[in-house]
Amino acid sequence: MSASIVISIVALAVSVVSITWQTWSWLRSGPVIRVSTSNSIPTYGDQLGAQHLTVTAENRGRAAATIEGWGLLLPNDGKIIAIGDPLLGAPSLPHRLDSHSSASWYMLFADVARHCEERGVAPSDVQAFVRVSGQGLRTGRKGLPMAR
Repeated sequence: MSASIVISIVALAVSVVSITWQTWSWLRSGPVIRVSTSNSIPTYGDQLGAQHLTVTAENRGRAAATIEGWGLLLPNDGKIIAIGDPLLGAPSLPHRLDSHSSASWYMLFADVARHCEERGVAPSDVQAFVRVSGQGLRTGRKGLPMAR
């Protein structure tokens, strides 16, 4: 193999690595929102509250984002948006989500279960979402961690 072919192959490999790195860096330069769900039980002094579904938005990008709303996506193109009164301590909307920060909102499990049952939807088919200004909906994994 001649030296010019080896140099060409090395140059091509370095170019591919460079373009990949630049693309990844450019994609990460704006807000990168990840949505997750979990279980939570608020405490009021020494008393436990009712079980809640927690929807968390985490910004893993380098720029801030504005969360305009949140809720649950149903498989039949339906949405449940922020059921009930906001839990004390939950951020109000719209909410600025700075780089490398997160915010959580809460929904009573009883309300979630009731709405799923009324619509004939299994909680395993439901996705949490947040609506990000200028970016639309960002969804989490399908399936909710329902209370047992």
